[in-house]
Amino acid sequence: MKKVTVSIVLLSVFLLSGCSVTNFFKGQVDKLGGGPEVTAVDPTDGANNVALDTQVSVTFNKEMDEGTLNAKGVYISYTNEDLVVYLNPFLNSQYEYNADAKKLSITPSQEFIPDQEVALVVTESVKDSDNNSLPMSSSSDSRERYKSTFRTTKVQGEAKAQDEEAAEDTTEDLSFNEQSARNEAVDFIVTKSETYKFDGKAETLAVKSVTPVGCKGCYDVVIVFISRNEGFGDRTRKEIIGGDTLHETSIRFENGEVTEATMDNEWDVLEQKEM
Repeated sequence: MKKVTVSIVLLSVFLLSGCSVTNFFKGQVDKLGGGPEVTAVDPTDGANNVALDTQVSVTFNKEMDEGTLNAKGVYISYTNEDLVVYLNPFLNSQYEYNADAKKLSITPSQEFIPDQEVALVVTESVKDSDNNSLPMSSSSDSRERYKSTFRTTKVQGEAKAQDEEAAEDTTEDLSFNEQSARNEAVDFIVTKSETYKFDGKAETLAVKSVTPVGCKGCYDVVIVFISRNEGFGDRTRKEIIGGDTLHETSIRFENGEVTEATMDNEWDVLEQKEM
């Protein structure tokens, strides 16, 4: 009778906590099977005031299959979905695995935005050298095997001036800065443009450069991606020909607004015409 009571109590605890009972017990079985586990992360789970240019790392207890340690297997992402736009901005981060230390280091493809929560997730596709995945977590998502979060610092940088006029000239306009330009450019080319229908492969899209052009809120952003079609798709009103094609798009922002957008120096995205 006591065993039944204890089982009911444990089941009630899991249900009230929102944990997946099935995943929990599967996880225990996986652990008994000797699957790999995460032993440390940096930044630590729940860390605050993390530097915007920080490197992220995951340490395992077993030798891992380096081929599975990529953006599909281990990824970082903002928990605020509005900042992810159409795709994860950190897909092109650099991954480096130290087999001796069993440690994966991730150098983000861009600096983090201030005062944002960032998630580090290890998925089921990550394997050790014996082809074992990490044990299941209590998460309702069976693909997610480990997750930790940290929050970036609120301070982006301070500008000091000798007098009010100098201070006015040197104070950064945080309403539209380099990070804003980067995010808005991706958003524009993928979803916001009224004159361009994105037909590229999302996983190939990357911000090549962000260059200030002299005024506040003014930037040139260059984006590259592989399109599924040759030419410029239906924008030229020509027959669409299948075939992967690398495109380079230049987007000019002035006071936070898109004023110019060209593709491969051949196509005016805003005017929908050849240059």
